[in-house]
Amino acid sequence: AKLSIMSYMGNFFDNLHLITPQIHAIISGASSVKSSSKFRSVLEIILAFGNYLNSSKRGPAYGFKLQSLDTLMDTKSTDKRISLLHYIVSTIRRNFPDLLNFESELLYIEKAAQGIFFFYVICLHFIHILIKNFVY
Repeated sequence: AKLSIMSYMGNFFDNLHLITPQIHAIISGASSVKSSSKFRSVLEIILAFGNYLNSSKRGPAYGFKLQSLDTLMDTKSTDKRISLLHYIVSTIRRNFPDLLNFESELLYIEKAAQGIFFFYVICLHFIHILIKNFVY
C-alpha cells in the first residue's frame, strides 16, 4: 500500500511532464470555444427556438445546459418526419448561411477531447490505487 503511493509520488513529475501537452490542448480548445462568435450565434439561435417553444410555460430563458442539446434530435414535428435539430439546421442554412462553417473557428477541439479522455483514465487509475490501498 505504502509502496504504491511512494511509487506514484516518485513518478509524479514524469507523469506531469507527460500530461502537460494534454493540458495545453484542453486550454486551447476551451479558449477557441469561448472566443468563437459563430458558435455563440448558433447557440443563441438554439436558445431562441427553445424560448419560443417554451414561452407559454416558463417565460424566456437566458441560457441552457449543454445536456439539453441531446433533446434536439428527440423533439419531433407532429408528423414525426423532422426533428427540431433538422429544422434548426434548415433555418440556419436559409437565414444564416455564414454560420454553417462554425466548426472552422473551433480549433484544437479534437486534441482537447483526447486530453479530457486521457485525464479521465488517469483519474480512474488514481482512484483505483486509493481504493485498493485504503479500503481493504
